[in-house]
Amino acid sequence: MNIPPAGPYVTWFIVCFLFNTVMKYWFWERYALLFSIAMDTGDDQHLPLYTGCKPVELELNIQRSQSPNTTDMYCDVNSNEIFIPKTLKLTAEIQIQYIIEQYLANDNNHTNNITIELWPTLGAFGFYTWVYARLIHNETHWIWIDSSLIELPESNTVDAPLNTSQYPEPYFPHLYLTSNETDYNLLFSDLLEFDSLYVKPLFGDCLWTTDEYVSTLKEKQLTKIHSGWLNVNDMGQFGNKIQQSGQHNICVLLPQPAQTNGKPYTLFVNININNSNKIEWPTNIYWYTVSSPTLNEIKNAEPKTNEWYNNLKFPLNFNDSWTKDMYQLSGAHLLEFPQTINKKLNLTRKSSIQSDNQLHDIIDYLIERYKQLNIKTERQIFTWRNITQENLIVYLPASGNSCNIKIKNQSIEPVIFIDHIDTAFEQDTFENSNYTKRQTTQGADDNVSGLVALLQSAQILQQTQLTACRDIWLVHLTGEEYPAASLGIIYFLVTSLLKPKQQIYTAVIVDMISHRVNHSDPIVQVNAADSKQSLLIAELTVNHIFQKIKTQLYTELKPELRQWSNPFAYLYNTDGVRFNEYGFTCILINEHINYHENFERDGYHDTQDTVNLIDFKYGQAVTQYAIATVAALAHSNFQDGADPWVYKHTNGWYYFTRTTGGNVVIWRSRTLTGIDAGESKIVWSTKGGTAACRDVWAPEIHFIQNKWYIYFAARPCENDMHRMFVLENVNGDPFNGDFLEKGQITDWTNKWAIDGTVLQNTNGQLYFIWSGWEGDQNVRQILYIAHMSNPWTIDSARVEIARPVHAWETNHSPYINEGPQVIIRNNQINLVYSASGSWTNDYSLGIITAKTDSDLLNPYSWRKRDYPIFQSANGLFGPGHHSFTKSKDDRQDWIVYHTARFSGSGWTRNVRTQPFTWNTDDTPNLGAPHGPNTLLTLPSGEPNRDRYEAESASLTNGPYSRFEVTASNGHKVGHIDLDNSLVEFSVQTATSGWYIIIVRTGNGSNGNALASHYLTINHNDRREIFVVNSGWNNWGTSTTRLWLNAGRSILGFTKGLNYAEIDALDIFLDL
Repeated sequence: MNIPPAGPYVTWFIVCFLFNTVMKYWFWERYALLFSIAMDTGDDQHLPLYTGCKPVELELNIQRSQSPNTTDMYCDVNSNEIFIPKTLKLTAEIQIQYIIEQYLANDNNHTNNITIELWPTLGAFGFYTWVYARLIHNETHWIWIDSSLIELPESNTVDAPLNTSQYPEPYFPHLYLTSNETDYNLLFSDLLEFDSLYVKPLFGDCLWTTDEYVSTLKEKQLTKIHSGWLNVNDMGQFGNKIQQSGQHNICVLLPQPAQTNGKPYTLFVNININNSNKIEWPTNIYWYTVSSPTLNEIKNAEPKTNEWYNNLKFPLNFNDSWTKDMYQLSGAHLLEFPQTINKKLNLTRKSSIQSDNQLHDIIDYLIERYKQLNIKTERQIFTWRNITQENLIVYLPASGNSCNIKIKNQSIEPVIFIDHIDTAFEQDTFENSNYTKRQTTQGADDNVSGLVALLQSAQILQQTQLTACRDIWLVHLTGEEYPAASLGIIYFLVTSLLKPKQQIYTAVIVDMISHRVNHSDPIVQVNAADSKQSLLIAELTVNHIFQKIKTQLYTELKPELRQWSNPFAYLYNTDGVRFNEYGFTCILINEHINYHENFERDGYHDTQDTVNLIDFKYGQAVTQYAIATVAALAHSNFQDGADPWVYKHTNGWYYFTRTTGGNVVIWRSRTLTGIDAGESKIVWSTKGGTAACRDVWAPEIHFIQNKWYIYFAARPCENDMHRMFVLENVNGDPFNGDFLEKGQITDWTNKWAIDGTVLQNTNGQLYFIWSGWEGDQNVRQILYIAHMSNPWTIDSARVEIARPVHAWETNHSPYINEGPQVIIRNNQINLVYSASGSWTNDYSLGIITAKTDSDLLNPYSWRKRDYPIFQSANGLFGPGHHSFTKSKDDRQDWIVYHTARFSGSGWTRNVRTQPFTWNTDDTPNLGAPHGPNTLLTLPSGEPNRDRYEAESASLTNGPYSRFEVTASNGHKVGHIDLDNSLVEFSVQTATSGWYIIIVRTGNGSNGNALASHYLTINHNDRREIFVVNSGWNNWGTSTTRLWLNAGRSILGFTKGLNYAEIDALDIFLDL
């Protein structure tokens, strides 16, 4: 046996001298199995503590940079740092002292150095603690640390500490001999054979050794490791093998080693006996903390409008309906099915381990309830212990048309609203029956109260989703309670999130929300997972959402934020712990209960958890609060514009559309610069249960053969496989008539496809060009072309005409060519496309060309340039996904494109436009993006506009003018900081009519926050105009359309969200 040199270092398990055999199984197989559908329940095996990159970040290839001036944990797969919670450093230094002192007291051979092997883990009640595994003695031999020789002071080591002088109880090796009958039973007995409702076989946490165990430091340890932390599905086979062979084995019971960035590791720390037992830690440990979000970060995450609150309506029968659901779903009354005639059930069996459980009936009932509301549901069916199990997912898509959250090949990041439908076994019944009778509780509080909250939320959230930006999933989980313990949540996380690489915004869990002491305690706990983003969501819930909703609640509530490290938090005892371990953002809303408060009460996992326990007003108020939280979060963080498409029709109208996520919206305006304030109409919305269910991307409106066609990409509800679709409107005016579905447009391969456009060649032939995958994996996006027999049908094979090959196209994964757009000049077809990662500053435009008289289905007809023709410059980043159009008088060519709002802003984007010229070879000369402060001449043919400088406006209660070289007249107006601050423009109009108002604005609020002003017309007709954050003195425009009477009008601007400045105001008649 090789003995490591003394001193502090990290042993990666890949090369670990002791665990080589273990790693052949555990790392290469067990880690892969983490994301498999082998349905081990969460408490059958102590999961590793994941630090650095969490499983969701590894699976989705997400890098999380280090926050400046903080010690936050970050995600860098190339980092060699070991991430350990900072709280554990002092804990270890105190505990190791006791370990060393007590070992030396039993050892006459005092050595200069002792090395301890240890690793961090998640202990009881959600607290981080240490696993102390082995001790290397005198650099000659090692021994398991015998817990019987260690006594840590009770004042220092407790299950759930209450102050900084107490530390969570650590783990030491415990030895179980298969030759010992009692030990064997503890290792291999079925969980139903134990005389406790909360004990499981120990097999999953065993490190298996041979039986040559030596219990003294003085002798060399002869034990050999042959396997460890085996899959619990192997328990029966392993136990039978031992019995049949007669071979004796020892289980060394230890939690699995921690993982940093997906790599398991253990630590070896050196203790210098001659230097006061000084501990030498490995130098690459990164002691991390979780910092609190700043006020600006919280403000920036708030919903930018009150639409969620305005649409939040609780029906008049809410209390009665809530009460009825509580009685029926708890089993106090018969459960009456709404659609199946005469079907009634008495619910008495609600545990996942009962082979005849009624959880399937509950799912059937819920589906009928949602069908009444025309809401799509999806069953998740799997087995555990040969018993069929089910989760239910309910989809509430977002329909807001002022938002755009486009996630690469993924859904809008949904808000997940979660309960669990199973109930616990009655502890008192089990004990009174001599540990034989397992009867489930009614579970009125735990957790029918959460189930009722989700069921009641559906109709209410349907209305708030009309203006929301994020989808909402209502998720009813099975198997939260022992002995299943995290059964449903693990299946959901793996199947619905990790495997399909589905990101979420946050999960909101409701578990036990309807009991309070003496019917008077107003506290409701808002518990955050152990991440800054979870803390931010909790802060929003407590300090923003509650302030909006509190006057509507049926009784007084007092929300209290409980951080993960707070001894009075409770998320650890719910499905939320799995969200936290895997790296997802989540909060738990629950009644006032935790390990130190109201935990040992009647009505918790016993016969008294019935409707008699319920405080109905309190439960209904917490339900309202939870529903409001989900509604508000679904309205968070919308973007301002992406994938712009402009078409100038022969009648002079400009028609505009862009990605909105859940529908197709068209705008129209008589001017290119007035589009943002133009008339708009939703012409199509997603429908559940169809191939175009969600995530509508990059629509384009075309006029072909005297009809209107809209092409867009969308995907089904159940997967992320986008396809292209076509709408048709036969009316000459696209704002009249209906856009009817012509169906999917595809070639015979029917592969993933987005960003489709139509090439109308000079000979009248139609071609469809799009970005797609070669196969079924997202390796690269390729540009394809195919011939069309009509505007909605492809009649040829697809032909590849461009793939990402150059360094500027392949500098991010996956490799991308997308967003093809066609512009023809003379005999030259110019196909300008977007390349590189759309979420990066490197997004840019490239070009391929062909001749109009060539065979366009021959890939050799196309020529690709090896350099980008439009890329980041002049303070603008990631220009791409564009369209081409003409000025009003057709004398100029203009490009309309989107850019990142600021460097590194990803998919937070602005739409911009500028003119371009032509090269002598008939290719477009796009130049470079004009900087945000570059003043452009109006598109030719547009009406002149009147400009009013802000410094000439009337300024009261704080605003003042100051010199600014980037301002249009050398001055700007700022400090519109107070609620009564006022900037008033006196404008003169010759005729009554609709006018376009373009305000040149700047916003540099902290945290990249959105800002706004309130605009009034003659002190009436108040409306909010938004100012995107591009930094101070990086001017943008805020546009609106107003009716003004002839003569003088007063346009007043007051403070809205955050802070914004005004440079000038332009006004012109909307012809």
